[in-house]
Amino acid sequence: DKEFSENPLLESKYEKNEDENKAQDRIDYKEMIKYLEFDQYDSKGGYQAYNEDSEITPFTFLSNKQSLKEYLHEQIGELKIDKLLSSVCDYIIEDMDEKGYVSTSLEAISGELSLPIELINEALILVQALEPLGIGARNLRECLKLQLKGRGIKDERLFLMVDNQLENLADNKFPAIAKEMGITVQEAQSLGDIIKSLE
Repeated sequence: DKEFSENPLLESKYEKNEDENKAQDRIDYKEMIKYLEFDQYDSKGGYQAYNEDSEITPFTFLSNKQSLKEYLHEQIGELKIDKLLSSVCDYIIEDMDEKGYVSTSLEAISGELSLPIELINEALILVQALEPLGIGARNLRECLKLQLKGRGIKDERLFLMVDNQLENLADNKFPAIAKEMGITVQEAQSLGDIIKSLE
């Protein structure tokens, strides 16, 4: 079943603008965030002065068509969090690949920004709470579990199935799933249907 080899977020209506990588008037937003925010953050926990009259602003480089990342940045902008945490969230969003995954480890991001890993983890949790459900995951299993949690589903059997039975589920091997999980085949099918319904 191909739906378990691809991130279900690809079908989001907030698709990336196909031309954004070719546009001549865009710069690397992730690097811009790092320059404007983190390079100005000194070891004493404060911001160094920089030219606020500079013509470089995030709005200068936004595409006319809203992409998934722009939608996520918009949601972060609506949160009542401090500027540094908000900027870390923006940095993580820009680090996402085309499938919506965060591929860089938290340790690496912490090193890139010279910020505590606890702060990076706090920002990731905020990003993963955004819409669409499952965004900001580091792999398919985490993506599916984020969606289950986002829907308020607490059945531990579903989380165990995601952790241990995705291959069997992709092949519809419900008898094998039932045997390994100690449940009936009908229960395995019902749980599998819930996981397959995730977007």
